[in-house]
Amino acid sequence: MSISSNNFQPEPVCGASAGQPGFTLAAKRDGRYEVSLQGRFLPGWLGEFSAGLADHRLSILTGSARRISPSVWQACFELDASAAGTKPDHIDFLALASSRSAAKGATPALETVRVVEEKDALLVEVNGADQLGFLAGLLKRFAFYSLFPVELEVATAGGQISDRIRLKGVGGISPSAEAVDALRKGLQELAGNRASNN
Repeated sequence: MSISSNNFQPEPVCGASAGQPGFTLAAKRDGRYEVSLQGRFLPGWLGEFSAGLADHRLSILTGSARRISPSVWQACFELDASAAGTKPDHIDFLALASSRSAAKGATPALETVRVVEEKDALLVEVNGADQLGFLAGLLKRFAFYSLFPVELEVATAGGQISDRIRLKGVGGISPSAEAVDALRKGLQELAGNRASNN
């Protein structure tokens, strides 16, 4: 999986279309499910959604999400439900996306970090050991610096997580220099100062 930092394009999202919030769920093999969401969601919804998945012990195997207008999103995630406490077909995934919980997710144990400043956004690429709640913890930390994803692609393979996330400030504005500096320092601490910045 390779994404150019100058042309971040998540793969097409499971046939999702813009409009009122909605989701579809499809069972796959070996305890895996594919959930796609589309519609209008509030800022920070991806952090809440991923925290909700972790609360239900649903692990994200792969996924992509893209904001296609100021508040309209398309997203699709493949989930491992083998350790889930609740059957996925009994979960209201829209409720997870609209909750405002205090859950922060896991503290991400990062192995490598790359931060790239772009014209009006910030591209963050991280890798680490597979960990339930990894994405939720990462997105909640971004929100602490008032940085929110506009695009992301995540994957877990061979016990390793690889996430690529494009961030902007509140309302889609360019990240401030202060927020970028604070985020870099925070990620360097999580990665044990192994971070790489371009």
